[in-house]
Amino acid sequence: SYTNVDPGTYLFQVKGSNSDGTWNETGQQLSIEILPPFWQTTWFRLLMGCMMLLVIFLLFQLRMRVARKRLKTELKLDYYVQRRRISGREKEIIQLMLKGKSNRDIEKELFISLGTVKSHVHNIYKKLKIKNRVQLLNLFK
Repeated sequence: SYTNVDPGTYLFQVKGSNSDGTWNETGQQLSIEILPPFWQTTWFRLLMGCMMLLVIFLLFQLRMRVARKRLKTELKLDYYVQRRRISGREKEIIQLMLKGKSNRDIEKELFISLGTVKSHVHNIYKKLKIKNRVQLLNLFK
Protein backbone atom coordinates (compact mmCIF):
# COMPACT_ATOMS: atom_id res chain seq x y z
CA SER A 1 0.00 0.00 0.00
CA TYR A 2 1.47 3.32 -1.09
CA THR A 3 -0.19 6.52 0.09
CA ASN A 4 0.49 10.17 -0.66
CA VAL A 5 2.23 9.39 -3.93
CA ASP A 6 2.66 12.39 -6.20
CA PRO A 7 1.00 12.24 -9.63
CA GLY A 8 3.22 10.79 -12.34
CA THR A 9 4.35 7.54 -13.98
CA TYR A 10 6.12 4.95 -11.84
CA LEU A 11 7.83 1.64 -12.62
CA PHE A 12 7.19 -1.06 -10.02
CA GLN A 13 9.76 -3.91 -10.14
CA VAL A 14 9.27 -7.26 -8.36
CA LYS A 15 11.74 -10.11 -7.86
CA GLY A 16 10.58 -13.33 -6.27
CA SER A 17 11.64 -16.81 -5.27
CA ASN A 18 9.99 -20.21 -5.30
CA SER A 19 9.61 -22.61 -2.39
CA ASP A 20 13.09 -24.07 -3.06
CA GLY A 21 14.74 -20.65 -2.60
CA THR A 22 15.53 -20.15 -6.29
CA TRP A 23 15.36 -16.45 -7.16
CA ASN A 24 14.07 -15.01 -10.40
CA GLU A 25 16.80 -12.47 -11.20
CA THR A 26 14.97 -10.72 -14.10
CA GLY A 27 11.76 -10.12 -12.17
CA GLN A 28 8.65 -8.42 -13.45
CA GLN A 29 7.94 -4.77 -14.11
CA LEU A 30 4.64 -2.97 -13.84
CA SER A 31 4.14 0.58 -15.10
CA ILE A 32 1.72 2.59 -12.92
CA GLU A 33 0.36 6.03 -13.73
CA ILE A 34 -0.97 8.08 -10.81
CA LEU A 35 -3.46 10.70 -12.01
CA PRO A 36 -3.64 14.03 -10.18
CA PRO A 37 -6.80 14.90 -8.24
CA PHE A 38 -9.29 16.88 -10.31
CA TRP A 39 -8.40 20.18 -8.62
CA GLN A 40 -4.81 19.88 -9.84
CA THR A 41 -5.74 19.36 -13.50
CA THR A 42 -5.33 21.97 -16.21
CA TRP A 43 -8.97 21.85 -17.28
CA PHE A 44 -10.15 22.49 -13.71
CA ARG A 45 -7.79 25.45 -13.30
CA LEU A 46 -8.98 26.90 -16.62
CA LEU A 47 -12.58 26.40 -15.57
CA MET A 48 -11.95 28.15 -12.23
CA GLY A 49 -10.20 31.01 -14.03
CA CYS A 50 -13.19 31.41 -16.33
CA MET A 51 -15.54 31.27 -13.33
CA MET A 52 -13.56 33.98 -11.55
CA LEU A 53 -13.66 36.19 -14.65
CA LEU A 54 -17.41 35.59 -14.93
CA VAL A 55 -17.97 36.51 -11.27
CA ILE A 56 -15.89 39.68 -11.66
CA PHE A 57 -17.84 40.58 -14.81
CA LEU A 58 -21.20 39.96 -13.10
CA LEU A 59 -20.20 42.00 -10.05
CA PHE A 60 -19.13 44.84 -12.34
CA GLN A 61 -22.45 44.64 -14.21
CA LEU A 62 -24.37 44.66 -10.93
CA ARG A 63 -22.41 47.65 -9.69
CA MET A 64 -23.04 49.50 -12.95
CA ARG A 65 -26.77 48.70 -12.80
CA VAL A 66 -26.97 50.02 -9.23
CA ALA A 67 -25.06 53.16 -10.23
CA ARG A 68 -27.34 53.76 -13.24
CA LYS A 69 -30.42 53.28 -11.07
CA ARG A 70 -29.08 55.67 -8.43
CA LEU A 71 -28.22 58.27 -11.07
CA LYS A 72 -31.66 57.93 -12.64
CA THR A 73 -33.28 58.38 -9.23
CA GLU A 74 -31.13 61.42 -8.50
CA LEU A 75 -32.04 62.99 -11.84
CA LYS A 76 -35.74 62.41 -11.22
CA LEU A 77 -35.40 63.83 -7.73
CA ASP A 78 -33.62 66.93 -9.05
CA TYR A 79 -36.36 67.34 -11.66
CA TYR A 80 -39.08 67.22 -8.99
CA VAL A 81 -37.10 69.50 -6.66
CA GLN A 82 -36.99 72.16 -9.35
CA ARG A 83 -40.54 71.72 -10.67
CA ARG A 84 -42.41 71.27 -7.38
CA ARG A 85 -40.42 73.69 -5.21
CA ILE A 86 -39.18 71.07 -2.79
CA SER A 87 -36.85 72.46 -0.11
CA GLY A 88 -33.38 71.12 0.66
CA ARG A 89 -34.60 69.52 3.90
CA GLU A 90 -37.49 67.86 2.08
CA LYS A 91 -35.04 66.56 -0.52
CA GLU A 92 -32.95 65.03 2.28
CA ILE A 93 -36.07 63.41 3.73
CA ILE A 94 -37.07 62.01 0.31
CA GLN A 95 -33.58 60.54 -0.12
CA LEU A 96 -33.82 58.86 3.29
CA MET A 97 -37.32 57.59 2.53
CA LEU A 98 -36.08 56.10 -0.75
CA LYS A 99 -33.41 54.26 1.27
CA GLY A 100 -36.20 52.69 3.34
CA LYS A 101 -35.77 54.80 6.47
CA SER A 102 -38.73 55.18 8.81
CA ASN A 103 -39.87 58.50 10.24
CA ARG A 104 -38.09 57.61 13.51
CA ASP A 105 -34.86 56.88 11.61
CA ILE A 106 -35.16 60.19 9.76
CA GLU A 107 -35.77 61.98 13.07
CA LYS A 108 -32.56 60.52 14.54
CA GLU A 109 -30.45 61.03 11.43
CA LEU A 110 -31.45 64.66 10.80
CA PHE A 111 -31.75 65.62 14.51
CA ILE A 112 -35.26 67.01 14.12
CA SER A 113 -38.45 66.19 16.01
CA LEU A 114 -40.82 63.48 14.84
CA GLY A 115 -43.55 66.08 14.40
CA THR A 116 -41.32 68.06 12.06
CA VAL A 117 -40.53 64.92 10.07
CA LYS A 118 -44.25 64.13 9.74
CA SER A 119 -44.96 67.71 8.67
CA HIS A 120 -42.26 67.55 5.99
CA VAL A 121 -43.51 64.16 4.80
CA HIS A 122 -47.04 65.54 4.54
CA ASN A 123 -45.75 68.52 2.53
CA ILE A 124 -43.75 66.21 0.26
CA TYR A 125 -46.82 64.07 -0.46
CA LYS A 126 -48.83 67.19 -1.16
CA LYS A 127 -46.23 68.72 -3.50
CA LEU A 128 -45.70 65.46 -5.40
CA LYS A 129 -49.43 64.71 -5.45
CA ILE A 130 -49.06 61.28 -3.90
CA LYS A 131 -50.64 59.61 -0.87
CA ASN A 132 -48.05 57.23 0.62
CA ARG A 133 -44.52 55.85 0.53
CA VAL A 134 -45.38 53.16 -1.98
CA GLN A 135 -46.39 55.81 -4.49
CA LEU A 136 -43.21 57.74 -3.63
CA LEU A 137 -41.09 54.67 -4.38
CA ASN A 138 -42.98 54.01 -7.60
CA LEU A 139 -42.55 57.63 -8.64
CA PHE A 140 -38.76 57.30 -8.49
CA LYS A 141 -38.44 53.81 -10.02
